[in-house]
Amino acid sequence: MKIKTFAFNPLSTNCYVVYEHPHAWIIDPTFCNEQEFSRLKQFLLSEDLQVDKILCTHLHFDHIFGAHMAAEAFHCDVFAHAADESWLAQLPAYAAYFGINDVSIPNKMKHLYEGDNLLSGNLKAQVLEVPGHSQGGLAFYFPEEKVLFAGDSLFAGSIGRTDLEGGDYAQLIESIRSKLLALPDDTIVYCGHGPSTSIGQEKLENPYL
Repeated sequence: MKIKTFAFNPLSTNCYVVYEHPHAWIIDPTFCNEQEFSRLKQFLLSEDLQVDKILCTHLHFDHIFGAHMAAEAFHCDVFAHAADESWLAQLPAYAAYFGINDVSIPNKMKHLYEGDNLLSGNLKAQVLEVPGHSQGGLAFYFPEEKVLFAGDSLFAGSIGRTDLEGGDYAQLIESIRSKLLALPDDTIVYCGHGPSTSIGQEKLENPYL
């Protein structure tokens, strides 16, 4: 399995392409305009990849700017947790605040829950519910590769903010401790913003944990 990382939109939100030819998944479609989307499409074309799934760790605006664009372009579904759907109606307003126009709400969405398994060819992931940053927070764990996509729940040396609608600090700490820190120490963590880290490193060095 290979991973390509992009940082898109004014908040430098990470977008990941996880792939094993010819299959590819987009984790957090954060691109906010055609120029950014073109960068991602050029990469997919260069690797001869077909996008099968669009996975959202949560539905905060900066993580889903490009969800509708991607779903229409690749003719595939957007996957997220149902508990975050209240954020969808707020997407155009948040986009306008950052000067981003013509952002549409995705209309092809399927729900994921704890214990769901995702599969495309050799791509295999488990769905973990990690509420706290948002009520519908998800993480995607690839057990064979020991790779975790944590969204905004866990960062290198920090954790996600909990002052937005649906945020709960105690719940987030419990989610991280019970779900994420239970993974092997050598699990590589790809975060919603900033650099990657590992479970072992965060156990040792994260001041919030």
